[in-house]
Formats: sequence, structure tokens, C-alpha cells
Amino acid sequence: MHTAKQIRLLLVDDDSDLSTTVKKGLALQCDYDVDLVSSVDDALEKMTQKDYDLIVCDIRMSLTDGFEFLNELRTSGNQIPFIVFSVADDKETALTAFSLGANGFVGKYGNPKVVFSILKRCIDEAVKNFPKKLQTELLEVIQPVFTDN
Repeated sequence: MHTAKQIRLLLVDDDSDLSTTVKKGLALQCDYDVDLVSSVDDALEKMTQKDYDLIVCDIRMSLTDGFEFLNELRTSGNQIPFIVFSVADDKETALTAFSLGANGFVGKYGNPKVVFSILKRCIDEAVKNFPKKLQTELLEVIQPVFTDN
């Protein structure tokens, strides 16, 4: 059941076993409302049915990959917080994610407690800072309109 403080999260990953493990791992640490989908197409469909606070997405998936999904969202103006959650945890991949507009980047593998702690912190920070970021961007657009007169 969704409560006022519960974060609605969409987890996009074609590895269903790992997705289920991640959902259970996050449930042990926090009270998130997590929906699982295995493709970008499924994610886009799910997003028409429910409002999410954040997307956690793998990069390497069949058909459409996570970078294409992120780019599609940002190009269309959708600024939903987006965390890349991937086995590819090198600097170049992280830089690509951030250059496309990701709000966080977390490697999938390692000590599960550490991975889930980092993921939880990224989720909480991205959701907490999302309204502030939108306000700042809105002021940057509106302010010149009022100060030019």
C-alpha cells in the first residue's frame, strides 16, 4: 500500500532473478513501492499506468538499452530521477550515464549490504533533491523573463 512517504520506484532490468533479489534487498532496508519490468518497452507502458518517483535501470539489455531509455526520457523533457544500476561500473560508463542526465550510478556487484546501502542512498538523495532541481531550473527559465522588463 502506498503511503505519503513511500517512494514509488520502477526497476528496469532483463535479469529477473537479480531484479527480484534487488527488490527483496531494498525491502529489508526501506519501504519502497517497487515495480519490476524486464524491458524499456514494458517500462514505458508501466509509466503510463502509474506515477513513479524514480527509475533504476540496467544499461545492457536486449532491444533498447538503458542509455537509449535515459536519452529518450531526457530528450522528451522527462526529468524523472534516473539511477543507472549496472555490472559495467567503469569510469567511462559512469561518465556516459551522467552526461545523458543520470542522477546516480551504482555497480551491481560486490558486497550486497554495501551495494544496497549505496543504491538506497542514491535513491533517497535523487528523490529528495528532485523538487529542488526542478525549482532551480524553472527559476532559470522564468527569471530572465521578469528581469528583462
